[in-house]
Amino acid sequence: MLEDNEEALGYAWIEKREYIHQIIIVETKRNKGYGSSLMECIYEIANDRGIDLIELDYWFENIVA
Repeated sequence: MLEDNEEALGYAWIEKREYIHQIIIVETKRNKGYGSSLMECIYEIANDRGIDLIELDYWFENIVA
């Protein structure tokens, strides 16, 4: 869960298979660096678990991604 001043802004769903299932940032909070902050947390978790490769995929219609 990504929060700013106790306001929920987004989340990441990570399964035991150790891949990122979804990343979502509340629409009104996008383009403010929250996605990058969330990815930094994911990189830290991966590093702590010895994971050295992270791939980001997106839905075909997600032009912004």
